Parts: sequence; C-alpha cells; structure tokens
Amino acid sequence: RHGPAMDFYSARVLPEYFTSEAVREAAAEHGPLWIATDNGGRARLDSAGIAYSEIKAFKHIAVSRLTGRFMNRSTREQSLIPVYLLKIPADR
Repeated sequence: RHGPAMDFYSARVLPEYFTSEAVREAAAEHGPLWIATDNGGRARLDSAGIAYSEIKAFKHIAVSRLTGRFMNRSTREQSLIPVYLLKIPADR
C-alpha cells in the first residue's frame, strides 16, 4: 500500500491492484496505467509477462518511522526501499 501522501497529492484515493489480471484489465479499460511499486510488485509484473516502461526509480522511506539506521549517514542507504514508477501501455 502506498502512503496517504500519494492520495493527498493526487487529490483522490488511488486504486490498488492485487493481481496481474486486475492490472491488465485496468490498463485495457482506462488507457495507459501508471503504477508505483516495489521490487516484489515489479517481479510479479515480469513473471506475468506484463510489459511496462520504467519512468523513474526512487528510494523511499516512511518518514513517520525514521530509525537510527536512516539518521546515521553511513547506514542511510541501507534503510531505503527501492520504489519504481512504471507505465503500462493500454494495448497489453
């Protein structure tokens, strides 16, 4: 689940897709689909054969749950989670 900030800055509650079939249906019905996901979600798209373009890779941390590992500059990188903005074309 994405954080509430994504809903806030999108000015709407963003949908969640729990299966690769739901992703396919949403892309076919609504046109290109933009998805923010982690390594696991990206791997599930890959294994389902869903084509996508990686628009941007980010490093994420929930700022409401800062830890000493993040605050320490030498271990900060290890506490960040990779997140990807993907675009799934409508024709797949």
